[in-house]
Amino acid sequence: MIKKKIVSFFFIFVISVLPTFSSYKDILNRFEKAKTISFNFTQTYISGDKTESLTENGSVFYKNGCWRWDYLGVDKRSYIILEDEIYEQSEDGVEKLNLTKDQFNQSIVNILKRPNDFINSHRKQNTGASILIFGNKEDAFSNIKICFKKGDIDKIIIISRNSDILTIGLSNIKFNIKIDDSLFHIKK
Repeated sequence: MIKKKIVSFFFIFVISVLPTFSSYKDILNRFEKAKTISFNFTQTYISGDKTESLTENGSVFYKNGCWRWDYLGVDKRSYIILEDEIYEQSEDGVEKLNLTKDQFNQSIVNILKRPNDFINSHRKQNTGASILIFGNKEDAFSNIKICFKKGDIDKIIIISRNSDILTIGLSNIKFNIKIDDSLFHIKK
């Protein structure tokens, strides 16, 4: 159950790859100009009723509109986003995730394709140390908080409509580095 909830949340973290600048507009401009992005993450999920929690870590890669999220813990798996398709790869094989049945995942794909439109279509509050983005009525999240530390993104906190909390800590963010195309191939 926890794994499937995390699948629904992790795609929103595209926002997490953005470097720190004095305004969110500078952040979006830097993000949209990047040809490639990579970073390491630590992700903690806590259920809204506080009965379930899970911490995982891994690496993220972006190139040419494609994303790859590698979870490196006990339950090793990868998520690959190609256009409007999302695949989960694990030791058990490959599964194509159905976006039409999950409004949350569909909104994540929209964020990946049009981050400026996403940010500009939401109320936001910039405190300098963080940006708080408030969910609209149709969003599956209540708010997203992007926290900055020492000139970079430190963590992203997402609170869902049902009070689940997902926190992602970021490290080793790199822009415009060489990333092999084979990372985005779906194993058959």
